[in-house]
Amino acid sequence: MAVGADGCVAVVNVDGDKANISGDYFSRMFTKEPEEEFNELPHQCLAFPCDEVSFNDEVIIDKLKNFKVNQSPGPDLLHLQ
Repeated sequence: MAVGADGCVAVVNVDGDKANISGDYFSRMFTKEPEEEFNELPHQCLAFPCDEVSFNDEVIIDKLKNFKVNQSPGPDLLHLQ
């Protein structure tokens, strides 16, 4: 179910319409950042520097294929399906 800008309520069954409604909703939730440049943050020395992280297509595809979609959602409450 979706509420339009005019206040009308409609049942939406088409995936494209659902995506558009979700996009409209989330675009209203977040503010647009100003166009001017931000000041650079000061450099901080880390007590324990992180190793460089790299990803490749094979590792990502392997992880996606091995998701357990029948498990409960995580802390973000999103199911993997």
